[in-house]
Amino acid sequence: MRFEVPQHILAEAEALTPEDLEGVDGVILGARIEGWYGDDTKPVAWGYLFRDRLMRFRDGDWIHTSQIMEGPDETGLIKTMNSVYRLKLRPSEKEDGEAAA
Repeated sequence: MRFEVPQHILAEAEALTPEDLEGVDGVILGARIEGWYGDDTKPVAWGYLFRDRLMRFRDGDWIHTSQIMEGPDETGLIKTMNSVYRLKLRPSEKEDGEAAA
């Protein structure tokens, strides 16, 4: 889904390093983890995806993952049913605005 990407997210995307991309299918910026439709036993991540190595999405697309099977670890790495992502967690609800809700 396409939302206007906040400027601070675009700046964070520009600052991604090779280490951020190592061993992952993409990086989710402004991420949040929530239960799938309120089911806390099935967590998914939501956020702006950048550097999708599988070329399913454009940089800045707002996505949700499939169910998180492992993580996040101390580096933000999560493993879902189908992919591996690095999360950069959302700093606050106010910075991304209501478009991300």
